[in-house]
Amino acid sequence: MADIFSNIFGGGGSQVIRQFTSTTQSGSFTAKVSGKLLILSAAPGGSGAACNTGNSFSVSTGGGAGELAIDVLNVNAGDTFTIMMGSRAAGLSIASGSVNGNNGGNSVVMGPNGYSLTTVGGGRGNAYSSTVIPSSTILGGTGGTGGTGGTPSVLRAAGGRGGNVSQSSGSNLNVATGGGGVNAILMTLQTTTTQGGDVTVTTAVSGGTGGGGAGGTGGFITGPVSTGTGGGGAGGNAVTNQSTPGRNAAGLITTSSPAFLFPGVASMGLDYFGGGTPGIVGGGTPTNSTSGGGSGGLYTQSNTTTSSGTVSLFGGSGGVWNGTGQSASISGSVDIGGGSGGSARLGGGSTNAVVGDGGSGLVVFVLIQNI
Repeated sequence: MADIFSNIFGGGGSQVIRQFTSTTQSGSFTAKVSGKLLILSAAPGGSGAACNTGNSFSVSTGGGAGELAIDVLNVNAGDTFTIMMGSRAAGLSIASGSVNGNNGGNSVVMGPNGYSLTTVGGGRGNAYSSTVIPSSTILGGTGGTGGTGGTPSVLRAAGGRGGNVSQSSGSNLNVATGGGGVNAILMTLQTTTTQGGDVTVTTAVSGGTGGGGAGGTGGFITGPVSTGTGGGGAGGNAVTNQSTPGRNAAGLITTSSPAFLFPGVASMGLDYFGGGTPGIVGGGTPTNSTSGGGSGGLYTQSNTTTSSGTVSLFGGSGGVWNGTGQSASISGSVDIGGGSGGSARLGGGSTNAVVGDGGSGLVVFVLIQNI
């Protein structure tokens, strides 16, 4: 498994970090010394859809994660880089009906000699509400991809998409899918690697799928089960049709991060090596994801307000289905990069279907100098 900074931190004892800056806001960075500058840019994630109706077929898909780009270039003392951070996707709260999510904005880093690096934000989740079975796949938000600029050696990874939903037969379909995760582990450059969990069924089903992690998908639903599947982890996918989450970067089923394996990165607050959180069935207190894992999806018939849990870094939040008309259904917000999950509930009562914000963008500068 690759550490995204291995190409710069693997240079032995002849290098030293002179500057380190990370930001989720627009602004600027000026090099204090000449050296080699690593730039990491993760665009904002999209937000999931919301559905709050009494229809037999009610679907909300998760938002996509932002694109990730990593570039390394030589700089001189006094070189200044300007950051134009894309807007994070706003969440939703609806008392009735169905509403698509919002797109994450694009981020741009500009520097001397015409340097420019653009990363593309994650797409919105989509809602479907009807009395008839959907005739085509209901797509999750697209993962950000297609950014431009950078040096010839720039490395890019498309954001994980939100989970898709398809059904070939059945009397009802009541599901919400997880948002995509940022592909920070870079094991592949495929959008499917860190996607929210899909729902692909041939019969009636209810449930919520997990959000994607930094290195694995949220759990899929493929059978006639009513469940919440786990969130993906930095070290792998969550389990299909079960609440078991994806593993951390050390291969363990835990949200804890094996930061000791990547001390250079973790010491800077870029700890995205944890596992996902479990799915939830029947209500209960959600587990928040703190380091690279997606949060689990949720399925409940409880009259208690339910949430899939928040996500801090690079994971997507889980989708939430609440089959009662007496309590709110809330997909967790995402701090950085990932897409938020969809939220769906049985219409009625006076409570809302609520979707958390998609993740903010992130830009990191690491200035290295030879000694």
